[in-house]
Amino acid sequence: MLETLGRRDLMREHAAYRDTVNNVMASTRNGQVLAPIDVVNPDDIQEETIEGFKSVICTLVSPDSDRWQSVYVHSKLTLVDDTFLIQGSANINLRSMAFDTEIAVILQDTDIFPIVKPLRENLWGLHKGTGSVSGDLDTEFKNWVLISKNNAKIKNSNQKPISSLIPFEDKTIGLENTD
Repeated sequence: MLETLGRRDLMREHAAYRDTVNNVMASTRNGQVLAPIDVVNPDDIQEETIEGFKSVICTLVSPDSDRWQSVYVHSKLTLVDDTFLIQGSANINLRSMAFDTEIAVILQDTDIFPIVKPLRENLWGLHKGTGSVSGDLDTEFKNWVLISKNNAKIKNSNQKPISSLIPFEDKTIGLENTD
């Protein structure tokens, strides 16, 4: 089994992508100039709504520092309907789950001793900086959006963050093959 870990060549359904990447890399090594890539300015990307689906994606910063240092979190946590969770180092994709050396714990709640909902409430309160949450998910969603937007406004004013939440922002336009 160990000889298969991290081997994307074994993921046959990704062969077309792999071949494209290999061809591009071979072309650049042979001195060929690649066609320019149309890069979209991140500021021009419009928010899109999907009926019945809401999400807020935030970057975490250290709440006790005025330097707004991003917090790197390797552990991933997926909570589903307050009854199911996956926590571990694996990304939620085929490569991490099937081939990389990662670990994760899967838990399904029972009515006897709930774990998932109290964990979610604790984490949401921690990230909001309030220590508590309301029972209403719509209110909590609005609170996260408001807190992250307020943090974005005060970021350049030498004040400490209100909480760990700031809007996710990645203005990386170029990509490098450094992995």
